[in-house]
Amino acid sequence: LERAKELGDRLLPCLDTRSSIPFSDVNLFTGHAHAPEWGPDSSVSEVSTIQMEFRDLTMLTGNRKYQDAVDQVMNKLQSLPKIDSLVPLFINAETGQLRPGTLTMGAHSDTYLLKQWIQSGEKEEKVPGLVPGLHGRRAAPSSTPFSTFTAHVHRGRDGIKE
Repeated sequence: LERAKELGDRLLPCLDTRSSIPFSDVNLFTGHAHAPEWGPDSSVSEVSTIQMEFRDLTMLTGNRKYQDAVDQVMNKLQSLPKIDSLVPLFINAETGQLRPGTLTMGAHSDTYLLKQWIQSGEKEEKVPGLVPGLHGRRAAPSSTPFSTFTAHVHRGRDGIKE
C-alpha cells in the first residue's frame, strides 16, 4: 500500500492543469507532466482511467486527495458537449476541449465512464448518461444470445457516418 500511495503521489502532477483534464504523460522522477509526444491530445480513456485507480487508492488509504483530484476530471468530462451521450476519442489537456471525431465504445473511448459507474455500485449519477448513446444507431443485435455489439461512428465533413 505504501508503494501505491507513492505512485499516486507521483502521478498527481498530471492532474494539476487549468482545464481539469490531466496530461497523459508524467515523469515520475521530476513530476513534469505533458501532452504525449505524438500530438497535443490524449485519448479519453487515458484521462478517465486514472479515476478508477485513484478512487480505489482513496478507499484503501482513507485519504480523499486522490478521489478529489480525479472528481474534477469527471466533472469536466460531464460538462462537455456530447453526441448521443458519448464523447469522441480525443481531448486536449491544455484547452479541455474534445477533438471532433470517432465515437465508439472500446479502446481509447469513454468505456471507463461505464466502468466507474459499476465501481461506484451503480450509484454515481453522472455516468449513466452515456448509456443512451449505446442504443439506437450504434447498437446492433449479435448472433450470440443476450449480446449486443456497438459500432464506430465517424464524424466527417458530411456529418455522422456509420
